[in-house]
Amino acid sequence: MADPETSVFHQMARDIMGPNFLGISEAVKHFKIDPTAEQFEALDKIPLSDENLRKFRNTHILVADFGLSIYEIRKLVDKTLFPHEDIIFNSEKFAKEKSKPQWRLICKDLVPNSTSIKWPGNQDKLPLDSAEENSARALVYIIILNYLATGEYMLERVYARTGTLISNGCTVFLGDFGRNGFHFDYSYNCPPP
Repeated sequence: MADPETSVFHQMARDIMGPNFLGISEAVKHFKIDPTAEQFEALDKIPLSDENLRKFRNTHILVADFGLSIYEIRKLVDKTLFPHEDIIFNSEKFAKEKSKPQWRLICKDLVPNSTSIKWPGNQDKLPLDSAEENSARALVYIIILNYLATGEYMLERVYARTGTLISNGCTVFLGDFGRNGFHFDYSYNCPPP
């Protein structure tokens, strides 16, 4: 199968999104991925119209997500990006969860007014593209790949609430990404056991 990024549709998406396009070639280069035919097939079509790409080209990033786990990403990149080896990586199941390859369009910053929404129970009040609707795995993948490709820190000096829970039912937060690496935390108002 031919590399999908040579298709006119991938090139059009790259032209529209500009630096906010992180395609197959960026993932292959920075995560040292050797794509299979099935992965190429899964990423062959970008499920967004030109109109939507134009609408979000300045506020969102379009990413070819190969579904690597946080644990795999941590092993592939400079250790200074994940300075704290702790319970998150050593015992929490979500750090080892993978996903199927797919395209993701994600807001580059926290969604306005999303931090004031109480959690859990009111997720339906969030915009569909909010960071809170995404898994910790997807956000780590996108944020680290974006940094490796552009040198830009996303979620610098702020934490984003994710849709991921640790084993005791607490919500995973991540962010504060900068020169001191990437950080994880969890909510302290966890559901009762």
